[in-house]
Amino acid sequence: MDMMLDTPPEVQRIYYAMLAEKTFSERALLTQALSARARLVSQAGIRAQYPSYTEEEVKLEYVKRITTREEFNALFPKA
Repeated sequence: MDMMLDTPPEVQRIYYAMLAEKTFSERALLTQALSARARLVSQAGIRAQYPSYTEEEVKLEYVKRITTREEFNALFPKA
């Protein structure tokens, strides 16, 4: 499924060609950077929604949002 719904097909082809030229390690680094940015954006949204939260509470809420209830409870049984 193509996720670039707002991008012209020619630009998509150029982008995918650029990615195809990268090594596995380079693509892994790009993926890691994108993941880090997504985490920061998500945490910024949590801060906007809950301005009184401490940084610890923001991180806890983030983990709660990206895990199942069972996973969260296993990781933080006292939370």
